[in-house]
Amino acid sequence: MDRTYGQYCGLARSLDRIGDRWTLLIVRELLVGPARYRDLQDGLPGVATNLLAQRLRQLEHDGIVQRRLDAGGGSVLYELTSVGSDLEDAVLALVRWGKTWMEPGQGADTFRPRWLVIALRALLPDAPISPDSRIEVCCDDEPVTVCRDATGLSVAFGATERPQARLTGGPSEILGIAARIVSVDQACSAGARVDGSPAALRRALFARASA
Repeated sequence: MDRTYGQYCGLARSLDRIGDRWTLLIVRELLVGPARYRDLQDGLPGVATNLLAQRLRQLEHDGIVQRRLDAGGGSVLYELTSVGSDLEDAVLALVRWGKTWMEPGQGADTFRPRWLVIALRALLPDAPISPDSRIEVCCDDEPVTVCRDATGLSVAFGATERPQARLTGGPSEILGIAARIVSVDQACSAGARVDGSPAALRRALFARASA
């Protein structure tokens, strides 16, 4: 390895592998699901093509990322190995830790709706409920499905069939609700919209009947 802290410490050896700029953001993208190279470029605005390729090579070398062909055999997909997937708890913890710096809002920063998957996994309580609740959270016309049932919370990119409710809004409103910085009513006053069952929305987001 070209760069190392040279310390016999679990944190130092982890940072030898994931401490470089863009590396954890690549992991964030792949925690949502396997992705093609151009999908990673779109999800990492500002990364140089040669730097992305370099980071992916290093992650492959370290056994964090692997490549495979898609079902049609026409495209190469990057995906996390089991070792890479083990980073999810650390990534979610960092999202929660960074909540303080999210409070001022989006400002001029870029946002991708796909990032809501990791943010909602981090910020929403992982508690089971009954009856089940299945909703869509939409930003820039891109839906994220939030489900909560007897096993707990699941969040995935994409639409769901017959959602019980739909929350539509900008990233500041949606993340503000998830982080409990603003209430649903306050977010709606700022331009967000709730369609369908408000009770189902509250069950899915907060694991309880009222927020």
